[in-house]
Amino acid sequence: MKSAQHPWLQNIINYVLDNIFDLLTISTVVIVIIRHSFFTPYTIEDFPNLVEALLAILGLIAFSSLWQHHRRLDVIEKLGQQTYDLLSKQSSKEVRAEEFFWPKEKAVTPEELAQAKDIYIVGMILNRAVRSNMALLGDRLVAGANLRFIMLDWENEDLMNIMPYRSYGSKPKEWWQNRIKETFGHIEDIPNSDQIPGTLQVGCLPHFPSFGMWLLDPDTPHGKIHIEIYHHRTAEMNPTFSLIASEDAYWYNFFRKQFDLLWESCEKSGRMLSVVPAPGNS
Repeated sequence: MKSAQHPWLQNIINYVLDNIFDLLTISTVVIVIIRHSFFTPYTIEDFPNLVEALLAILGLIAFSSLWQHHRRLDVIEKLGQQTYDLLSKQSSKEVRAEEFFWPKEKAVTPEELAQAKDIYIVGMILNRAVRSNMALLGDRLVAGANLRFIMLDWENEDLMNIMPYRSYGSKPKEWWQNRIKETFGHIEDIPNSDQIPGTLQVGCLPHFPSFGMWLLDPDTPHGKIHIEIYHHRTAEMNPTFSLIASEDAYWYNFFRKQFDLLWESCEKSGRMLSVVPAPGNS
């Protein structure tokens, strides 16, 4: 635990262990030289002592070689075991959750968004997702990108009555309605030019989605889909994982079709809103 908290200390310990006999050899030579140069010069009577010191130095050199050989074999053995474990997991299709779900610090990156021509986003509220990427999404619209958002229909009273029971905390339905309306207001502010070659549409969903999604160029060979599994009444991060069109064909196509089904629900049973630039935007 300490080594995890203080990696510099672990690095020092590893360095000492890797070079302990080299350090002892150098120390012995330095002691012999310092004594002769600054304290008591060696005479013929000290010859036996010098022979002993020389033999000690040679012994340390030999031990150093053996020690480093042993340490290298130990490292090779550990790397070999790790490689074997990894290959075993891959061949047996077993993947640990820590290797599958995103770590907490990961997120959809500006670099991913900046290169996408089609950006589809699904969520219940989407307030933070939209607010934190407004400028970049506006730039993508100017570049001709097509943006689609799916979020809960804040005018659906039956849906909003259930919202407090699905969410963390004790906020009433009116608070959630205002939150989602605020998201739509942010979406209306995304266009930052009078000339918008791209499209911006919002689907208001009449039911709760099972998961949130970011779809980036979903109909291309390099497409990506990031999926958030919704939890129940907790402030912790949603378990999130990623799929790539070229590597996860079956499940990628599954979630790609899920977006189309959600969009269809908005068209048939919810509401569809097309956003246009506000007059005077430049």
